Amino acid sequence: QLHSMNFITYISDAAESSFATGCFASDSLVTMADGSLKSIQDLNKGDKVLTADPFTGEITTDTVVTFLDINKNKTNKFTKIIHDNGEITLTDYHLIYAGLSKDAKDSAAIFAKDLTEQHYVFQLSNATLTSYKIRRVLKVTKRGYYAPLTLSGNIIVNGVVSSCYASVSNQWLGHIAMFPVRFFHKLQVGLGTFKPLVFHEDMFLSADGIHWYAKLLIQFFPYLLS
Repeated sequence: QLHSMNFITYISDAAESSFATGCFASDSLVTMADGSLKSIQDLNKGDKVLTADPFTGEITTDTVVTFLDINKNKTNKFTKIIHDNGEITLTDYHLIYAGLSKDAKDSAAIFAKDLTEQHYVFQLSNATLTSYKIRRVLKVTKRGYYAPLTLSGNIIVNGVVSSCYASVSNQWLGHIAMFPVRFFHKLQVGLGTFKPLVFHEDMFLSADGIHWYAKLLIQFFPYLLS
């Protein structure tokens, strides 16, 4: 176990300087499966949340698998997107669904930094997705950030349909890359109360920092990043 932890520490040190962190601001609210809102700071692994497929409009219940990044105290720069029905704040290289038309089917997951006042975002309203025009895009500084991962790779934050992925410019590629993490979660659930040490993912998780698997990808597959 000591050798495993040293390996993770090595990856962490090597990756920190080259990774463009992608997360939601600490004051963000996540839409839960029952429709209630929960602070992203209080979100836990295993929580049931609502998510949406912007291309089909389907609203489904999803599960928080883990956190790809958490830092409760670090100050970071964010992109604040103000639209006609609210706002959402996330880091520059976090993917969010947006489009140049009101039709969510024409949207794509793009970096927050690339959004303009010409784009629309898609917000959950009365169990359907509604488009809202972006009015302002601001650069702000906030303390603390969180990056939850769901089984679908999508999540609804401040009512807006967003991706769980960052730094990779393609939603599909990010989802494929994180397949082992989702598989690992399903394996743990399938094992129930019997979980051999090798299946305890949490032994590699720290209170603050990038998930060990994300660090591994950053170190050994840097071409995945934009």
